[in-house]
Amino acid sequence: MQIFTLLSKFFCISALLVVSYCAHGQKNRPSPAKITEGNLDGAQVTINYSSPAVKGRTIWGELVPYNAIWRAGANEATTVSTNQPLKIFDKTLPAGTYSFFVKPLDEQKWIVIFNKDVEQWGAYKYDENNDIIRGEVNVEELADSAELLSYQLDSINNNISLIWEKKSIYIPVTNIGKDKQ
Repeated sequence: MQIFTLLSKFFCISALLVVSYCAHGQKNRPSPAKITEGNLDGAQVTINYSSPAVKGRTIWGELVPYNAIWRAGANEATTVSTNQPLKIFDKTLPAGTYSFFVKPLDEQKWIVIFNKDVEQWGAYKYDENNDIIRGEVNVEELADSAELLSYQLDSINNNISLIWEKKSIYIPVTNIGKDKQ
């Protein structure tokens, strides 16, 4: 019986250590988890991402190479959730959650991608066959550098923006589900 008690204590302490270690790792990530949420044209939109810092690095063309799929953040793939169907690039993004990727082509044009596989670490297992929407956006040069990657939801112009370093992109969004409610 005493062995059972000792084993029980050992497993309880081990479980607590594992949980504590995992929780500590989440809090102290170099690229912390962030959430941006808001309303776009009557649809509730939530973006979950990890926010890397520039840290003096060359971002575009080096850390994030041109002509390669990027997870649009750090750690797990960035996800975008909507409670209503949205029109993006004249295509329908059904209500749900999607991974979000970017393929920077060059300094002026990038491709943005909404993909149905949301359980991804980075873009290592990205599969183009799971893309729901792909579209090209113009890149805007910013006057000031943004140290941390961020997403913003502009409820006046109804767009999603990604901002990092001296670059920004805007993705126009229209809620096509609001007329059906």
